[in-house]
Amino acid sequence: MRTTSDPRKAVCPEASDLVTFTTIDVRWFGVRYRADGRTGGHAWQIIRRRDPWLAWTALLWPALLQSAVITLAVLFAK
Repeated sequence: MRTTSDPRKAVCPEASDLVTFTTIDVRWFGVRYRADGRTGGHAWQIIRRRDPWLAWTALLWPALLQSAVITLAVLFAK
């Protein structure tokens, strides 16, 4: 694999397309996005453009987990 002039992209000699990567790290208190070497808001825009359903699901998943934990804590505190 050789790199192009843009360090965030690499070219695979067997394929004609540029190789891209995207990672979504879902944790209890938030989500970390990386896309094509960018993080934060830039990565969010790239991911949202490529696959909007995946982006919104990854964003809402920690909120769902936190809501479940808070609900269980309130129910068991009684």
